[in-house]
Amino acid sequence: MTLLSTIRATGALAVTVLAACAGQTSTVCRPGLDGDLDGRADCEQAECTASVDCHPCGDGHATGDQACDGPDLHGATCVKLGFAYGELRCTSVCALDTTGCRRTACGDGVVTGDEQCDDGNGVAGDCCAACRAEPGCEIEPDADPDHATPLPLGGTGGPASGNLRGVLGGADRVDLVGVVVPAATTGQLTATLLRRDGACPAAGVEILDASGAVVAGPPCAADTCDAGARTRTLAAGPAYVRVSLEGERLARTPYELQVVLETQP
Repeated sequence: MTLLSTIRATGALAVTVLAACAGQTSTVCRPGLDGDLDGRADCEQAECTASVDCHPCGDGHATGDQACDGPDLHGATCVKLGFAYGELRCTSVCALDTTGCRRTACGDGVVTGDEQCDDGNGVAGDCCAACRAEPGCEIEPDADPDHATPLPLGGTGGPASGNLRGVLGGADRVDLVGVVVPAATTGQLTATLLRRDGACPAAGVEILDASGAVVAGPPCAADTCDAGARTRTLAAGPAYVRVSLEGERLARTPYELQVVLETQP
């Protein structure tokens, strides 16, 4: 005889089998029942701690052969799986989802971590080299006042001024540069796109006040270089210069912006 007895709990949800020839007791784990009648539920038994019957996929605890369960990734990360960075997720069937992981960091066109920029190439001289902004260049992302590239203005014996280089193109269609009108003064700000190799960049320039409202746009002339955008008076505090691509242009467009601030008490 190989089977001495079978004890079935109500509803047949837990079964304890005594195997005579083996001299051992094996427990079929079922949540909410006490199959061996010892006063503890099956899922509280040591034999059931890793059972997927007690911890099915979807309960938020990775057990048994589950690679993950909801937020429980069993300590796995994109980096531990051989990726450079990214967000590891768990699928609805408790398998790891690596679609949010990235194998490369600098050069993939996505600004992450401590990168100041990532233009998707390894070319120096285009304002982004090794994912660091080159001196005198705007820093991405800078499309809104909260992330505007600051431009210090300096000079003695005349208006304060500063120059900044940048590149627009593709999805990057707007750069915002921040300047400050000193306290207890008002200022007249002039923003000009300089010619590069004799040509005027296919971009427009506007001046925004502290609230982000446009207070000066490009001049009426078709050639926006040299003339620039000028505002009569700005109150003390922050102001912004916005450089944006014109039309549907997608090609990379380098530019150099010159900002001049004349102040008076």
